[in-house]
Amino acid sequence: MRRLLSPALVALVAAVVFAHTLSFEFVYDDVWAIVHNSRVHSLAHWRDILTSPYWKNELYRPVTSMTFAADWTAWGGSPAGFHLANVLLHVLASLLVYALAAALLPRAGALAAALLFAVHPVHVEAVANVVGRAEVLATVFTLLAVLLYRRHGDLASGGAPNPWPAVGTLASVLLALASKESAFATPGLLLVMDWYHARTTGEPFFDRFRRQRTLWVAVVLLAVLWLGLRARILGELAGDHPAPGLEGTHVGDRLLIMLPVVAEYVRLLLVPLRLSADYSPDFLPISRSFTPRTLLGLALLTGCVGLALGARKRAPVVTAGLAWTGMSLFIVSNVAVPTGILLAERTQYLASVGVCLALGWAWFEIGRRRPLIAAALLVVLVGVGAVRSWTRAWAWRDGDTFFSQLVLDAPGSYRSDWVAGMRAYIAGDSDTGERLMKRGLRTYGGNPVMLIDFAKVMEKQGRWREAGNYRWAAFLADSSLGTEAA
Repeated sequence: MRRLLSPALVALVAAVVFAHTLSFEFVYDDVWAIVHNSRVHSLAHWRDILTSPYWKNELYRPVTSMTFAADWTAWGGSPAGFHLANVLLHVLASLLVYALAAALLPRAGALAAALLFAVHPVHVEAVANVVGRAEVLATVFTLLAVLLYRRHGDLASGGAPNPWPAVGTLASVLLALASKESAFATPGLLLVMDWYHARTTGEPFFDRFRRQRTLWVAVVLLAVLWLGLRARILGELAGDHPAPGLEGTHVGDRLLIMLPVVAEYVRLLLVPLRLSADYSPDFLPISRSFTPRTLLGLALLTGCVGLALGARKRAPVVTAGLAWTGMSLFIVSNVAVPTGILLAERTQYLASVGVCLALGWAWFEIGRRRPLIAAALLVVLVGVGAVRSWTRAWAWRDGDTFFSQLVLDAPGSYRSDWVAGMRAYIAGDSDTGERLMKRGLRTYGGNPVMLIDFAKVMEKQGRWREAGNYRWAAFLADSSLGTEAA
């Protein structure tokens, strides 16, 4: 029974921190991805879900969509059921983090790592916003794949090979890829686990990997095949419109653009007190030049690599955790392939697992020397994280609350100006609305929905030529959306 106390505590904390989200409504992207998407209103549409994009004509996440259809069928479209599923999935993810940490750390360190994951404020967007489920599902199945892959290697090392862990690994990888693109980090994460086993047992890495190579190659082939299926359904490899500032860029450009964002990654994963629902320009400035912020990002990245290399002998779990975080972030970093966002807190969900593993080791080492200080430190960190997550989640309660908070979160963002401008129009202040909308369009004028919103305002004011210009600009930005909205 004592063995169950730690995972029970992790599950309880993870559930309590987000329990109040069951009263929340559908917010922001939930409206278009779920409420206005009849495809996910019945499980009878499963064929359509499996052969259609996830979002308009972009992305491909059939497992996530199937869970939405299951929720709609079970709850009749009530948001409470969707939010309940998100909370339960977060509980499951936290328990899997505990299971992974328990394989790498002493039990006390594993408990600390899992509790920190359960309350991490950067997870709020993934859990409190229903469409954030894609991140949670991908993480759940990725963790399952890693645990089963380790089990497969352990059985092979003991001379008792069993095919079922291999089958489970491949099934988990498939489900992870079908949940969200972040799961493409899985082959790298499996290698990290092989390296950790070799480092801690003294077995040569290639001996460990040799017993796993067939399974690992199968995972890579599965990822390649999935990428091909995804490209076939979406018509292109990326399957998403590039984020503002990434249009027409090559790898070198994107590396310069994203290096300054490394500082945001570090801040969000280690000190996530200030949170935002939006990281668009110019709240998050975009530059292809080498600036002081680029230098800071490069210094932080170099420091993390140096720490990982320096810790590989004395603290291999720190090295493994940093490698996990780096590989997870690389998939969403826009460097290899541009995505539709520069940065979003929900995309840190999988990456945070590695950070929590490293912090669990650090906490355990403190506890060996100063147990009372370590206990107090853990209570403070978990308490602060829980309070911040609880209070931040209220930003996702309903549409009015969310959009009001977005304006406060991201001053200078074109999206913040867009939201504030439209709210000013609704309140009858046309002068302020027009000023904010034009300022937002000067920052970034390539969002077709924003252009259409402004065109509709111009039409209401009888300014037909200006409205036509904005509709034409929207059509050029996205011909399908421009036509549908016309």
